[in-house]
Amino acid sequence: MSTPVLVSNAFAAGPAGTSLTAGVLGSVDGMPWDNVTITAGSTLTYDTTHAHSGLYSAKITTTSGVACHADWMSSGSLPSGTQFFFRLYLYMETNPATQHQLWGWMNNGTRAADLVVTSTGTLIARNTSGATILTTTATVPLNQWFRVEGFCIGDASVGQVEIKLFSSAESTTATETQTTAASQNTSGLITQARFGLASGGVTGLLWWMAGPAVSATAYVGPGPVLQNMAAGAPTTTGFTVKSKPVGGSSVRLKVATDQALTQNVTWLAAQAPDQYGYASHTATGLTAGTTYYCCPAATPNGGTEALVTASGTTATTTGRIKTLPASGVPANFRVALASCVNTSLAVPNPDPVNEGEQDDMTYSYWVSAADHVHWQDSYNVILQ
Repeated sequence: MSTPVLVSNAFAAGPAGTSLTAGVLGSVDGMPWDNVTITAGSTLTYDTTHAHSGLYSAKITTTSGVACHADWMSSGSLPSGTQFFFRLYLYMETNPATQHQLWGWMNNGTRAADLVVTSTGTLIARNTSGATILTTTATVPLNQWFRVEGFCIGDASVGQVEIKLFSSAESTTATETQTTAASQNTSGLITQARFGLASGGVTGLLWWMAGPAVSATAYVGPGPVLQNMAAGAPTTTGFTVKSKPVGGSSVRLKVATDQALTQNVTWLAAQAPDQYGYASHTATGLTAGTTYYCCPAATPNGGTEALVTASGTTATTTGRIKTLPASGVPANFRVALASCVNTSLAVPNPDPVNEGEQDDMTYSYWVSAADHVHWQDSYNVILQ
C-alpha cells in the first residue's frame, strides 16, 4: 500500500493499566495525542486482554455517563481540512446496552459527524445535529477484532459520510459499505479527530481499540503504518535502513533497483522493532555505484505480509539510496543542510550525497505535518 497517512497510533508503549496521555514524544506508539480526556468514572488505558498487534491495545471503560477520548487536533498534529479518511480496529465482547460513539470528526469542538455502535450491533453515522444519516445492515462481530474505515466531507450543505465495515479485521474486502448522498450537514472545516466518547457518554461500557489512523487522500487499509524511514551508512556493497512501522511487530525490507520494486529484488530478513519502535536492516552483497530502492514490509495480526502504508502528507514508503562507487572510480557529490525553522524551504539541490536537518531528526516523530513534509521524505534520499 502507498496511501499517505497523516497520523497513526499503535498503543504499543504500555505498560498495562497505564492511562493514555497527551504529548508523549518519541513514543513507540506513533503520533502523540494532542489531547486525552479521561473523566472520573471512566478509564482509557493500555491493556493486554485483547491485543491486536504487539502487546497492548487501548481499553475504554465507563461506570458513569462521562467523556473519555483521545484526540488529534489542528492545533497540534492534524492539519485542518474538508475531507479526511479514518481507520479503527475494534474489539467488543458484547453489544452495548445503549448506543455510543466510537469516533468523531469535530469542527472546533463541534461535532461534524460521528460513528456510533447501537445496542443491536449495527453501525450508524450521525451529522452535526446528531441525526442518523446512515445505518449498516450487518452487525459488528463479537469476541474478535474487526475494522471500520470511512470518510467525512465537512460542509454545512454538501457534506458526505461513508462507512466500511470489515468483519475480518485484515481483509481488503468490506463486509458492507454505506455512503450518504452529498447533501448532509457536517458543519464545515474538520479540525479534530476524536477516538472514544464525547461529553455525555454512556454508562457501563467496555471495549478495546487499536491502530487508529487518519489520511487526507485515500483509505488507509489494514496493517502497520510507516511513520518514518532513513537510509544511510553506504558502502560499496550495501547500506543500512532504519524504519519505524507503527503497529508492526516483525518487519522485512524489500530492496530492488527500480522504484516499482520489481527488478533485482532482495529481501532482508525480518527484524523486530526496538523499544522505540525502530527496525534496522543492513543490506550487503550489492553492486557499487548503483541506485537502490527499498520499502519495509510487515505482517499484520491475522493477515498476510504487505508493504507498509506511509505516514505523512506527501509521504512515500519507498526510500532511495546509492551505494558508494568502486574504489578508484572518480565521483562527484553534494551536501545539503536544512532547518525546520522555515518549513516552506525546499532542499535547494535534490539528491545530495548527505543531508542533515537540525533538530527534528533527534526525535522519533515529526513535530507537525508541515515539518514532516519538509524532512522525512528528503531523508529517504540519503545518497545519489
